[in-house]
Amino acid sequence: NLVGLGAADMHAGLASAVETCRAWAGESGRRPLSLLLTGDEEGGCRGINAALPRLRELAPELVLVPEPSGERVVLSAPGRAVFRLALETAGGHATREGESALARMAEIALEIEAMAVAGSQVVLEFTSRARGLSHPQDAQLVVDRHLVPGELREAAREALAQLDPRLAVAESERPTPPPEAYAAERTPSVERLLALSGHPPGDSSSVGDFNFLATVAPTAILGPEGGNLHAPEEWVSLASVRRVYETYQPLAGTGVPGECDSPVSRHPGRDAAFPRASPSAVRRSRNYCASPQTADWKRSGKRCGRGSRSEERRVGKECRSRWSP
Repeated sequence: NLVGLGAADMHAGLASAVETCRAWAGESGRRPLSLLLTGDEEGGCRGINAALPRLRELAPELVLVPEPSGERVVLSAPGRAVFRLALETAGGHATREGESALARMAEIALEIEAMAVAGSQVVLEFTSRARGLSHPQDAQLVVDRHLVPGELREAAREALAQLDPRLAVAESERPTPPPEAYAAERTPSVERLLALSGHPPGDSSSVGDFNFLATVAPTAILGPEGGNLHAPEEWVSLASVRRVYETYQPLAGTGVPGECDSPVSRHPGRDAAFPRASPSAVRRSRNYCASPQTADWKRSGKRCGRGSRSEERRVGKECRSRWSP
């Protein structure tokens, strides 16, 4: 594993995307590929919204997002609403009985965290302060609410407002439209990606630029296995990064049956740097031969490239592999 803040989310995905572009570059007969890098993908999403007009001109067949997904193809994601809650109370002298907005809002925050919702709900911010030796008279909360398909923003806002009749609840203003929930259409390209991954599709519990990319084309998240995201000791599996990279490669083919269509052999529970694979797992194309044991693609010409622990030989128009013990 590679350990470090940002290793999985999402330096590893960025490396996979850049290496995929390099592998596809300059090869005739391969699908065109564009690489888009953005910032602020979980906040205001300014970068992706600025790029949307150009993306619609390109009209992509498929959008791949290498966010960490445990090697599962994720085809849906929730929407997001951020609410600001404000409470005012009578207050009073701090040495006598009074009504504290801070104390009451603390109770409301715990109620919000305990609410049963279809998506997710969490308190992001809590502010309150006294003015002199007094019970605090005002308090504010910021609540993040992830909405599953079919949930209405107004219904989520009303559920919060019902916690106390004195609460003022409003959705926070954004510099861009709020991200909406989506589910990708199962197009032939999506089905091909699912077949190559060898795993059933998954669901995302978070939001990001992919919510906006899904308004342009079928959008699939496929990234490596990792953990402790946004926290100390964040990690990513290097063997998983390699497998994801190799899953991307066959999508460059022209779609002709038999060309770049062979999926990577999977070995559940094994995370060695060079997992074993059968000869049938070797990818084949007119000019390339790749092994699941190495992320390097070598130009074949009259022979196949050599991986660090494997030897491939050109036999007619096929590449066959003999694995070392």
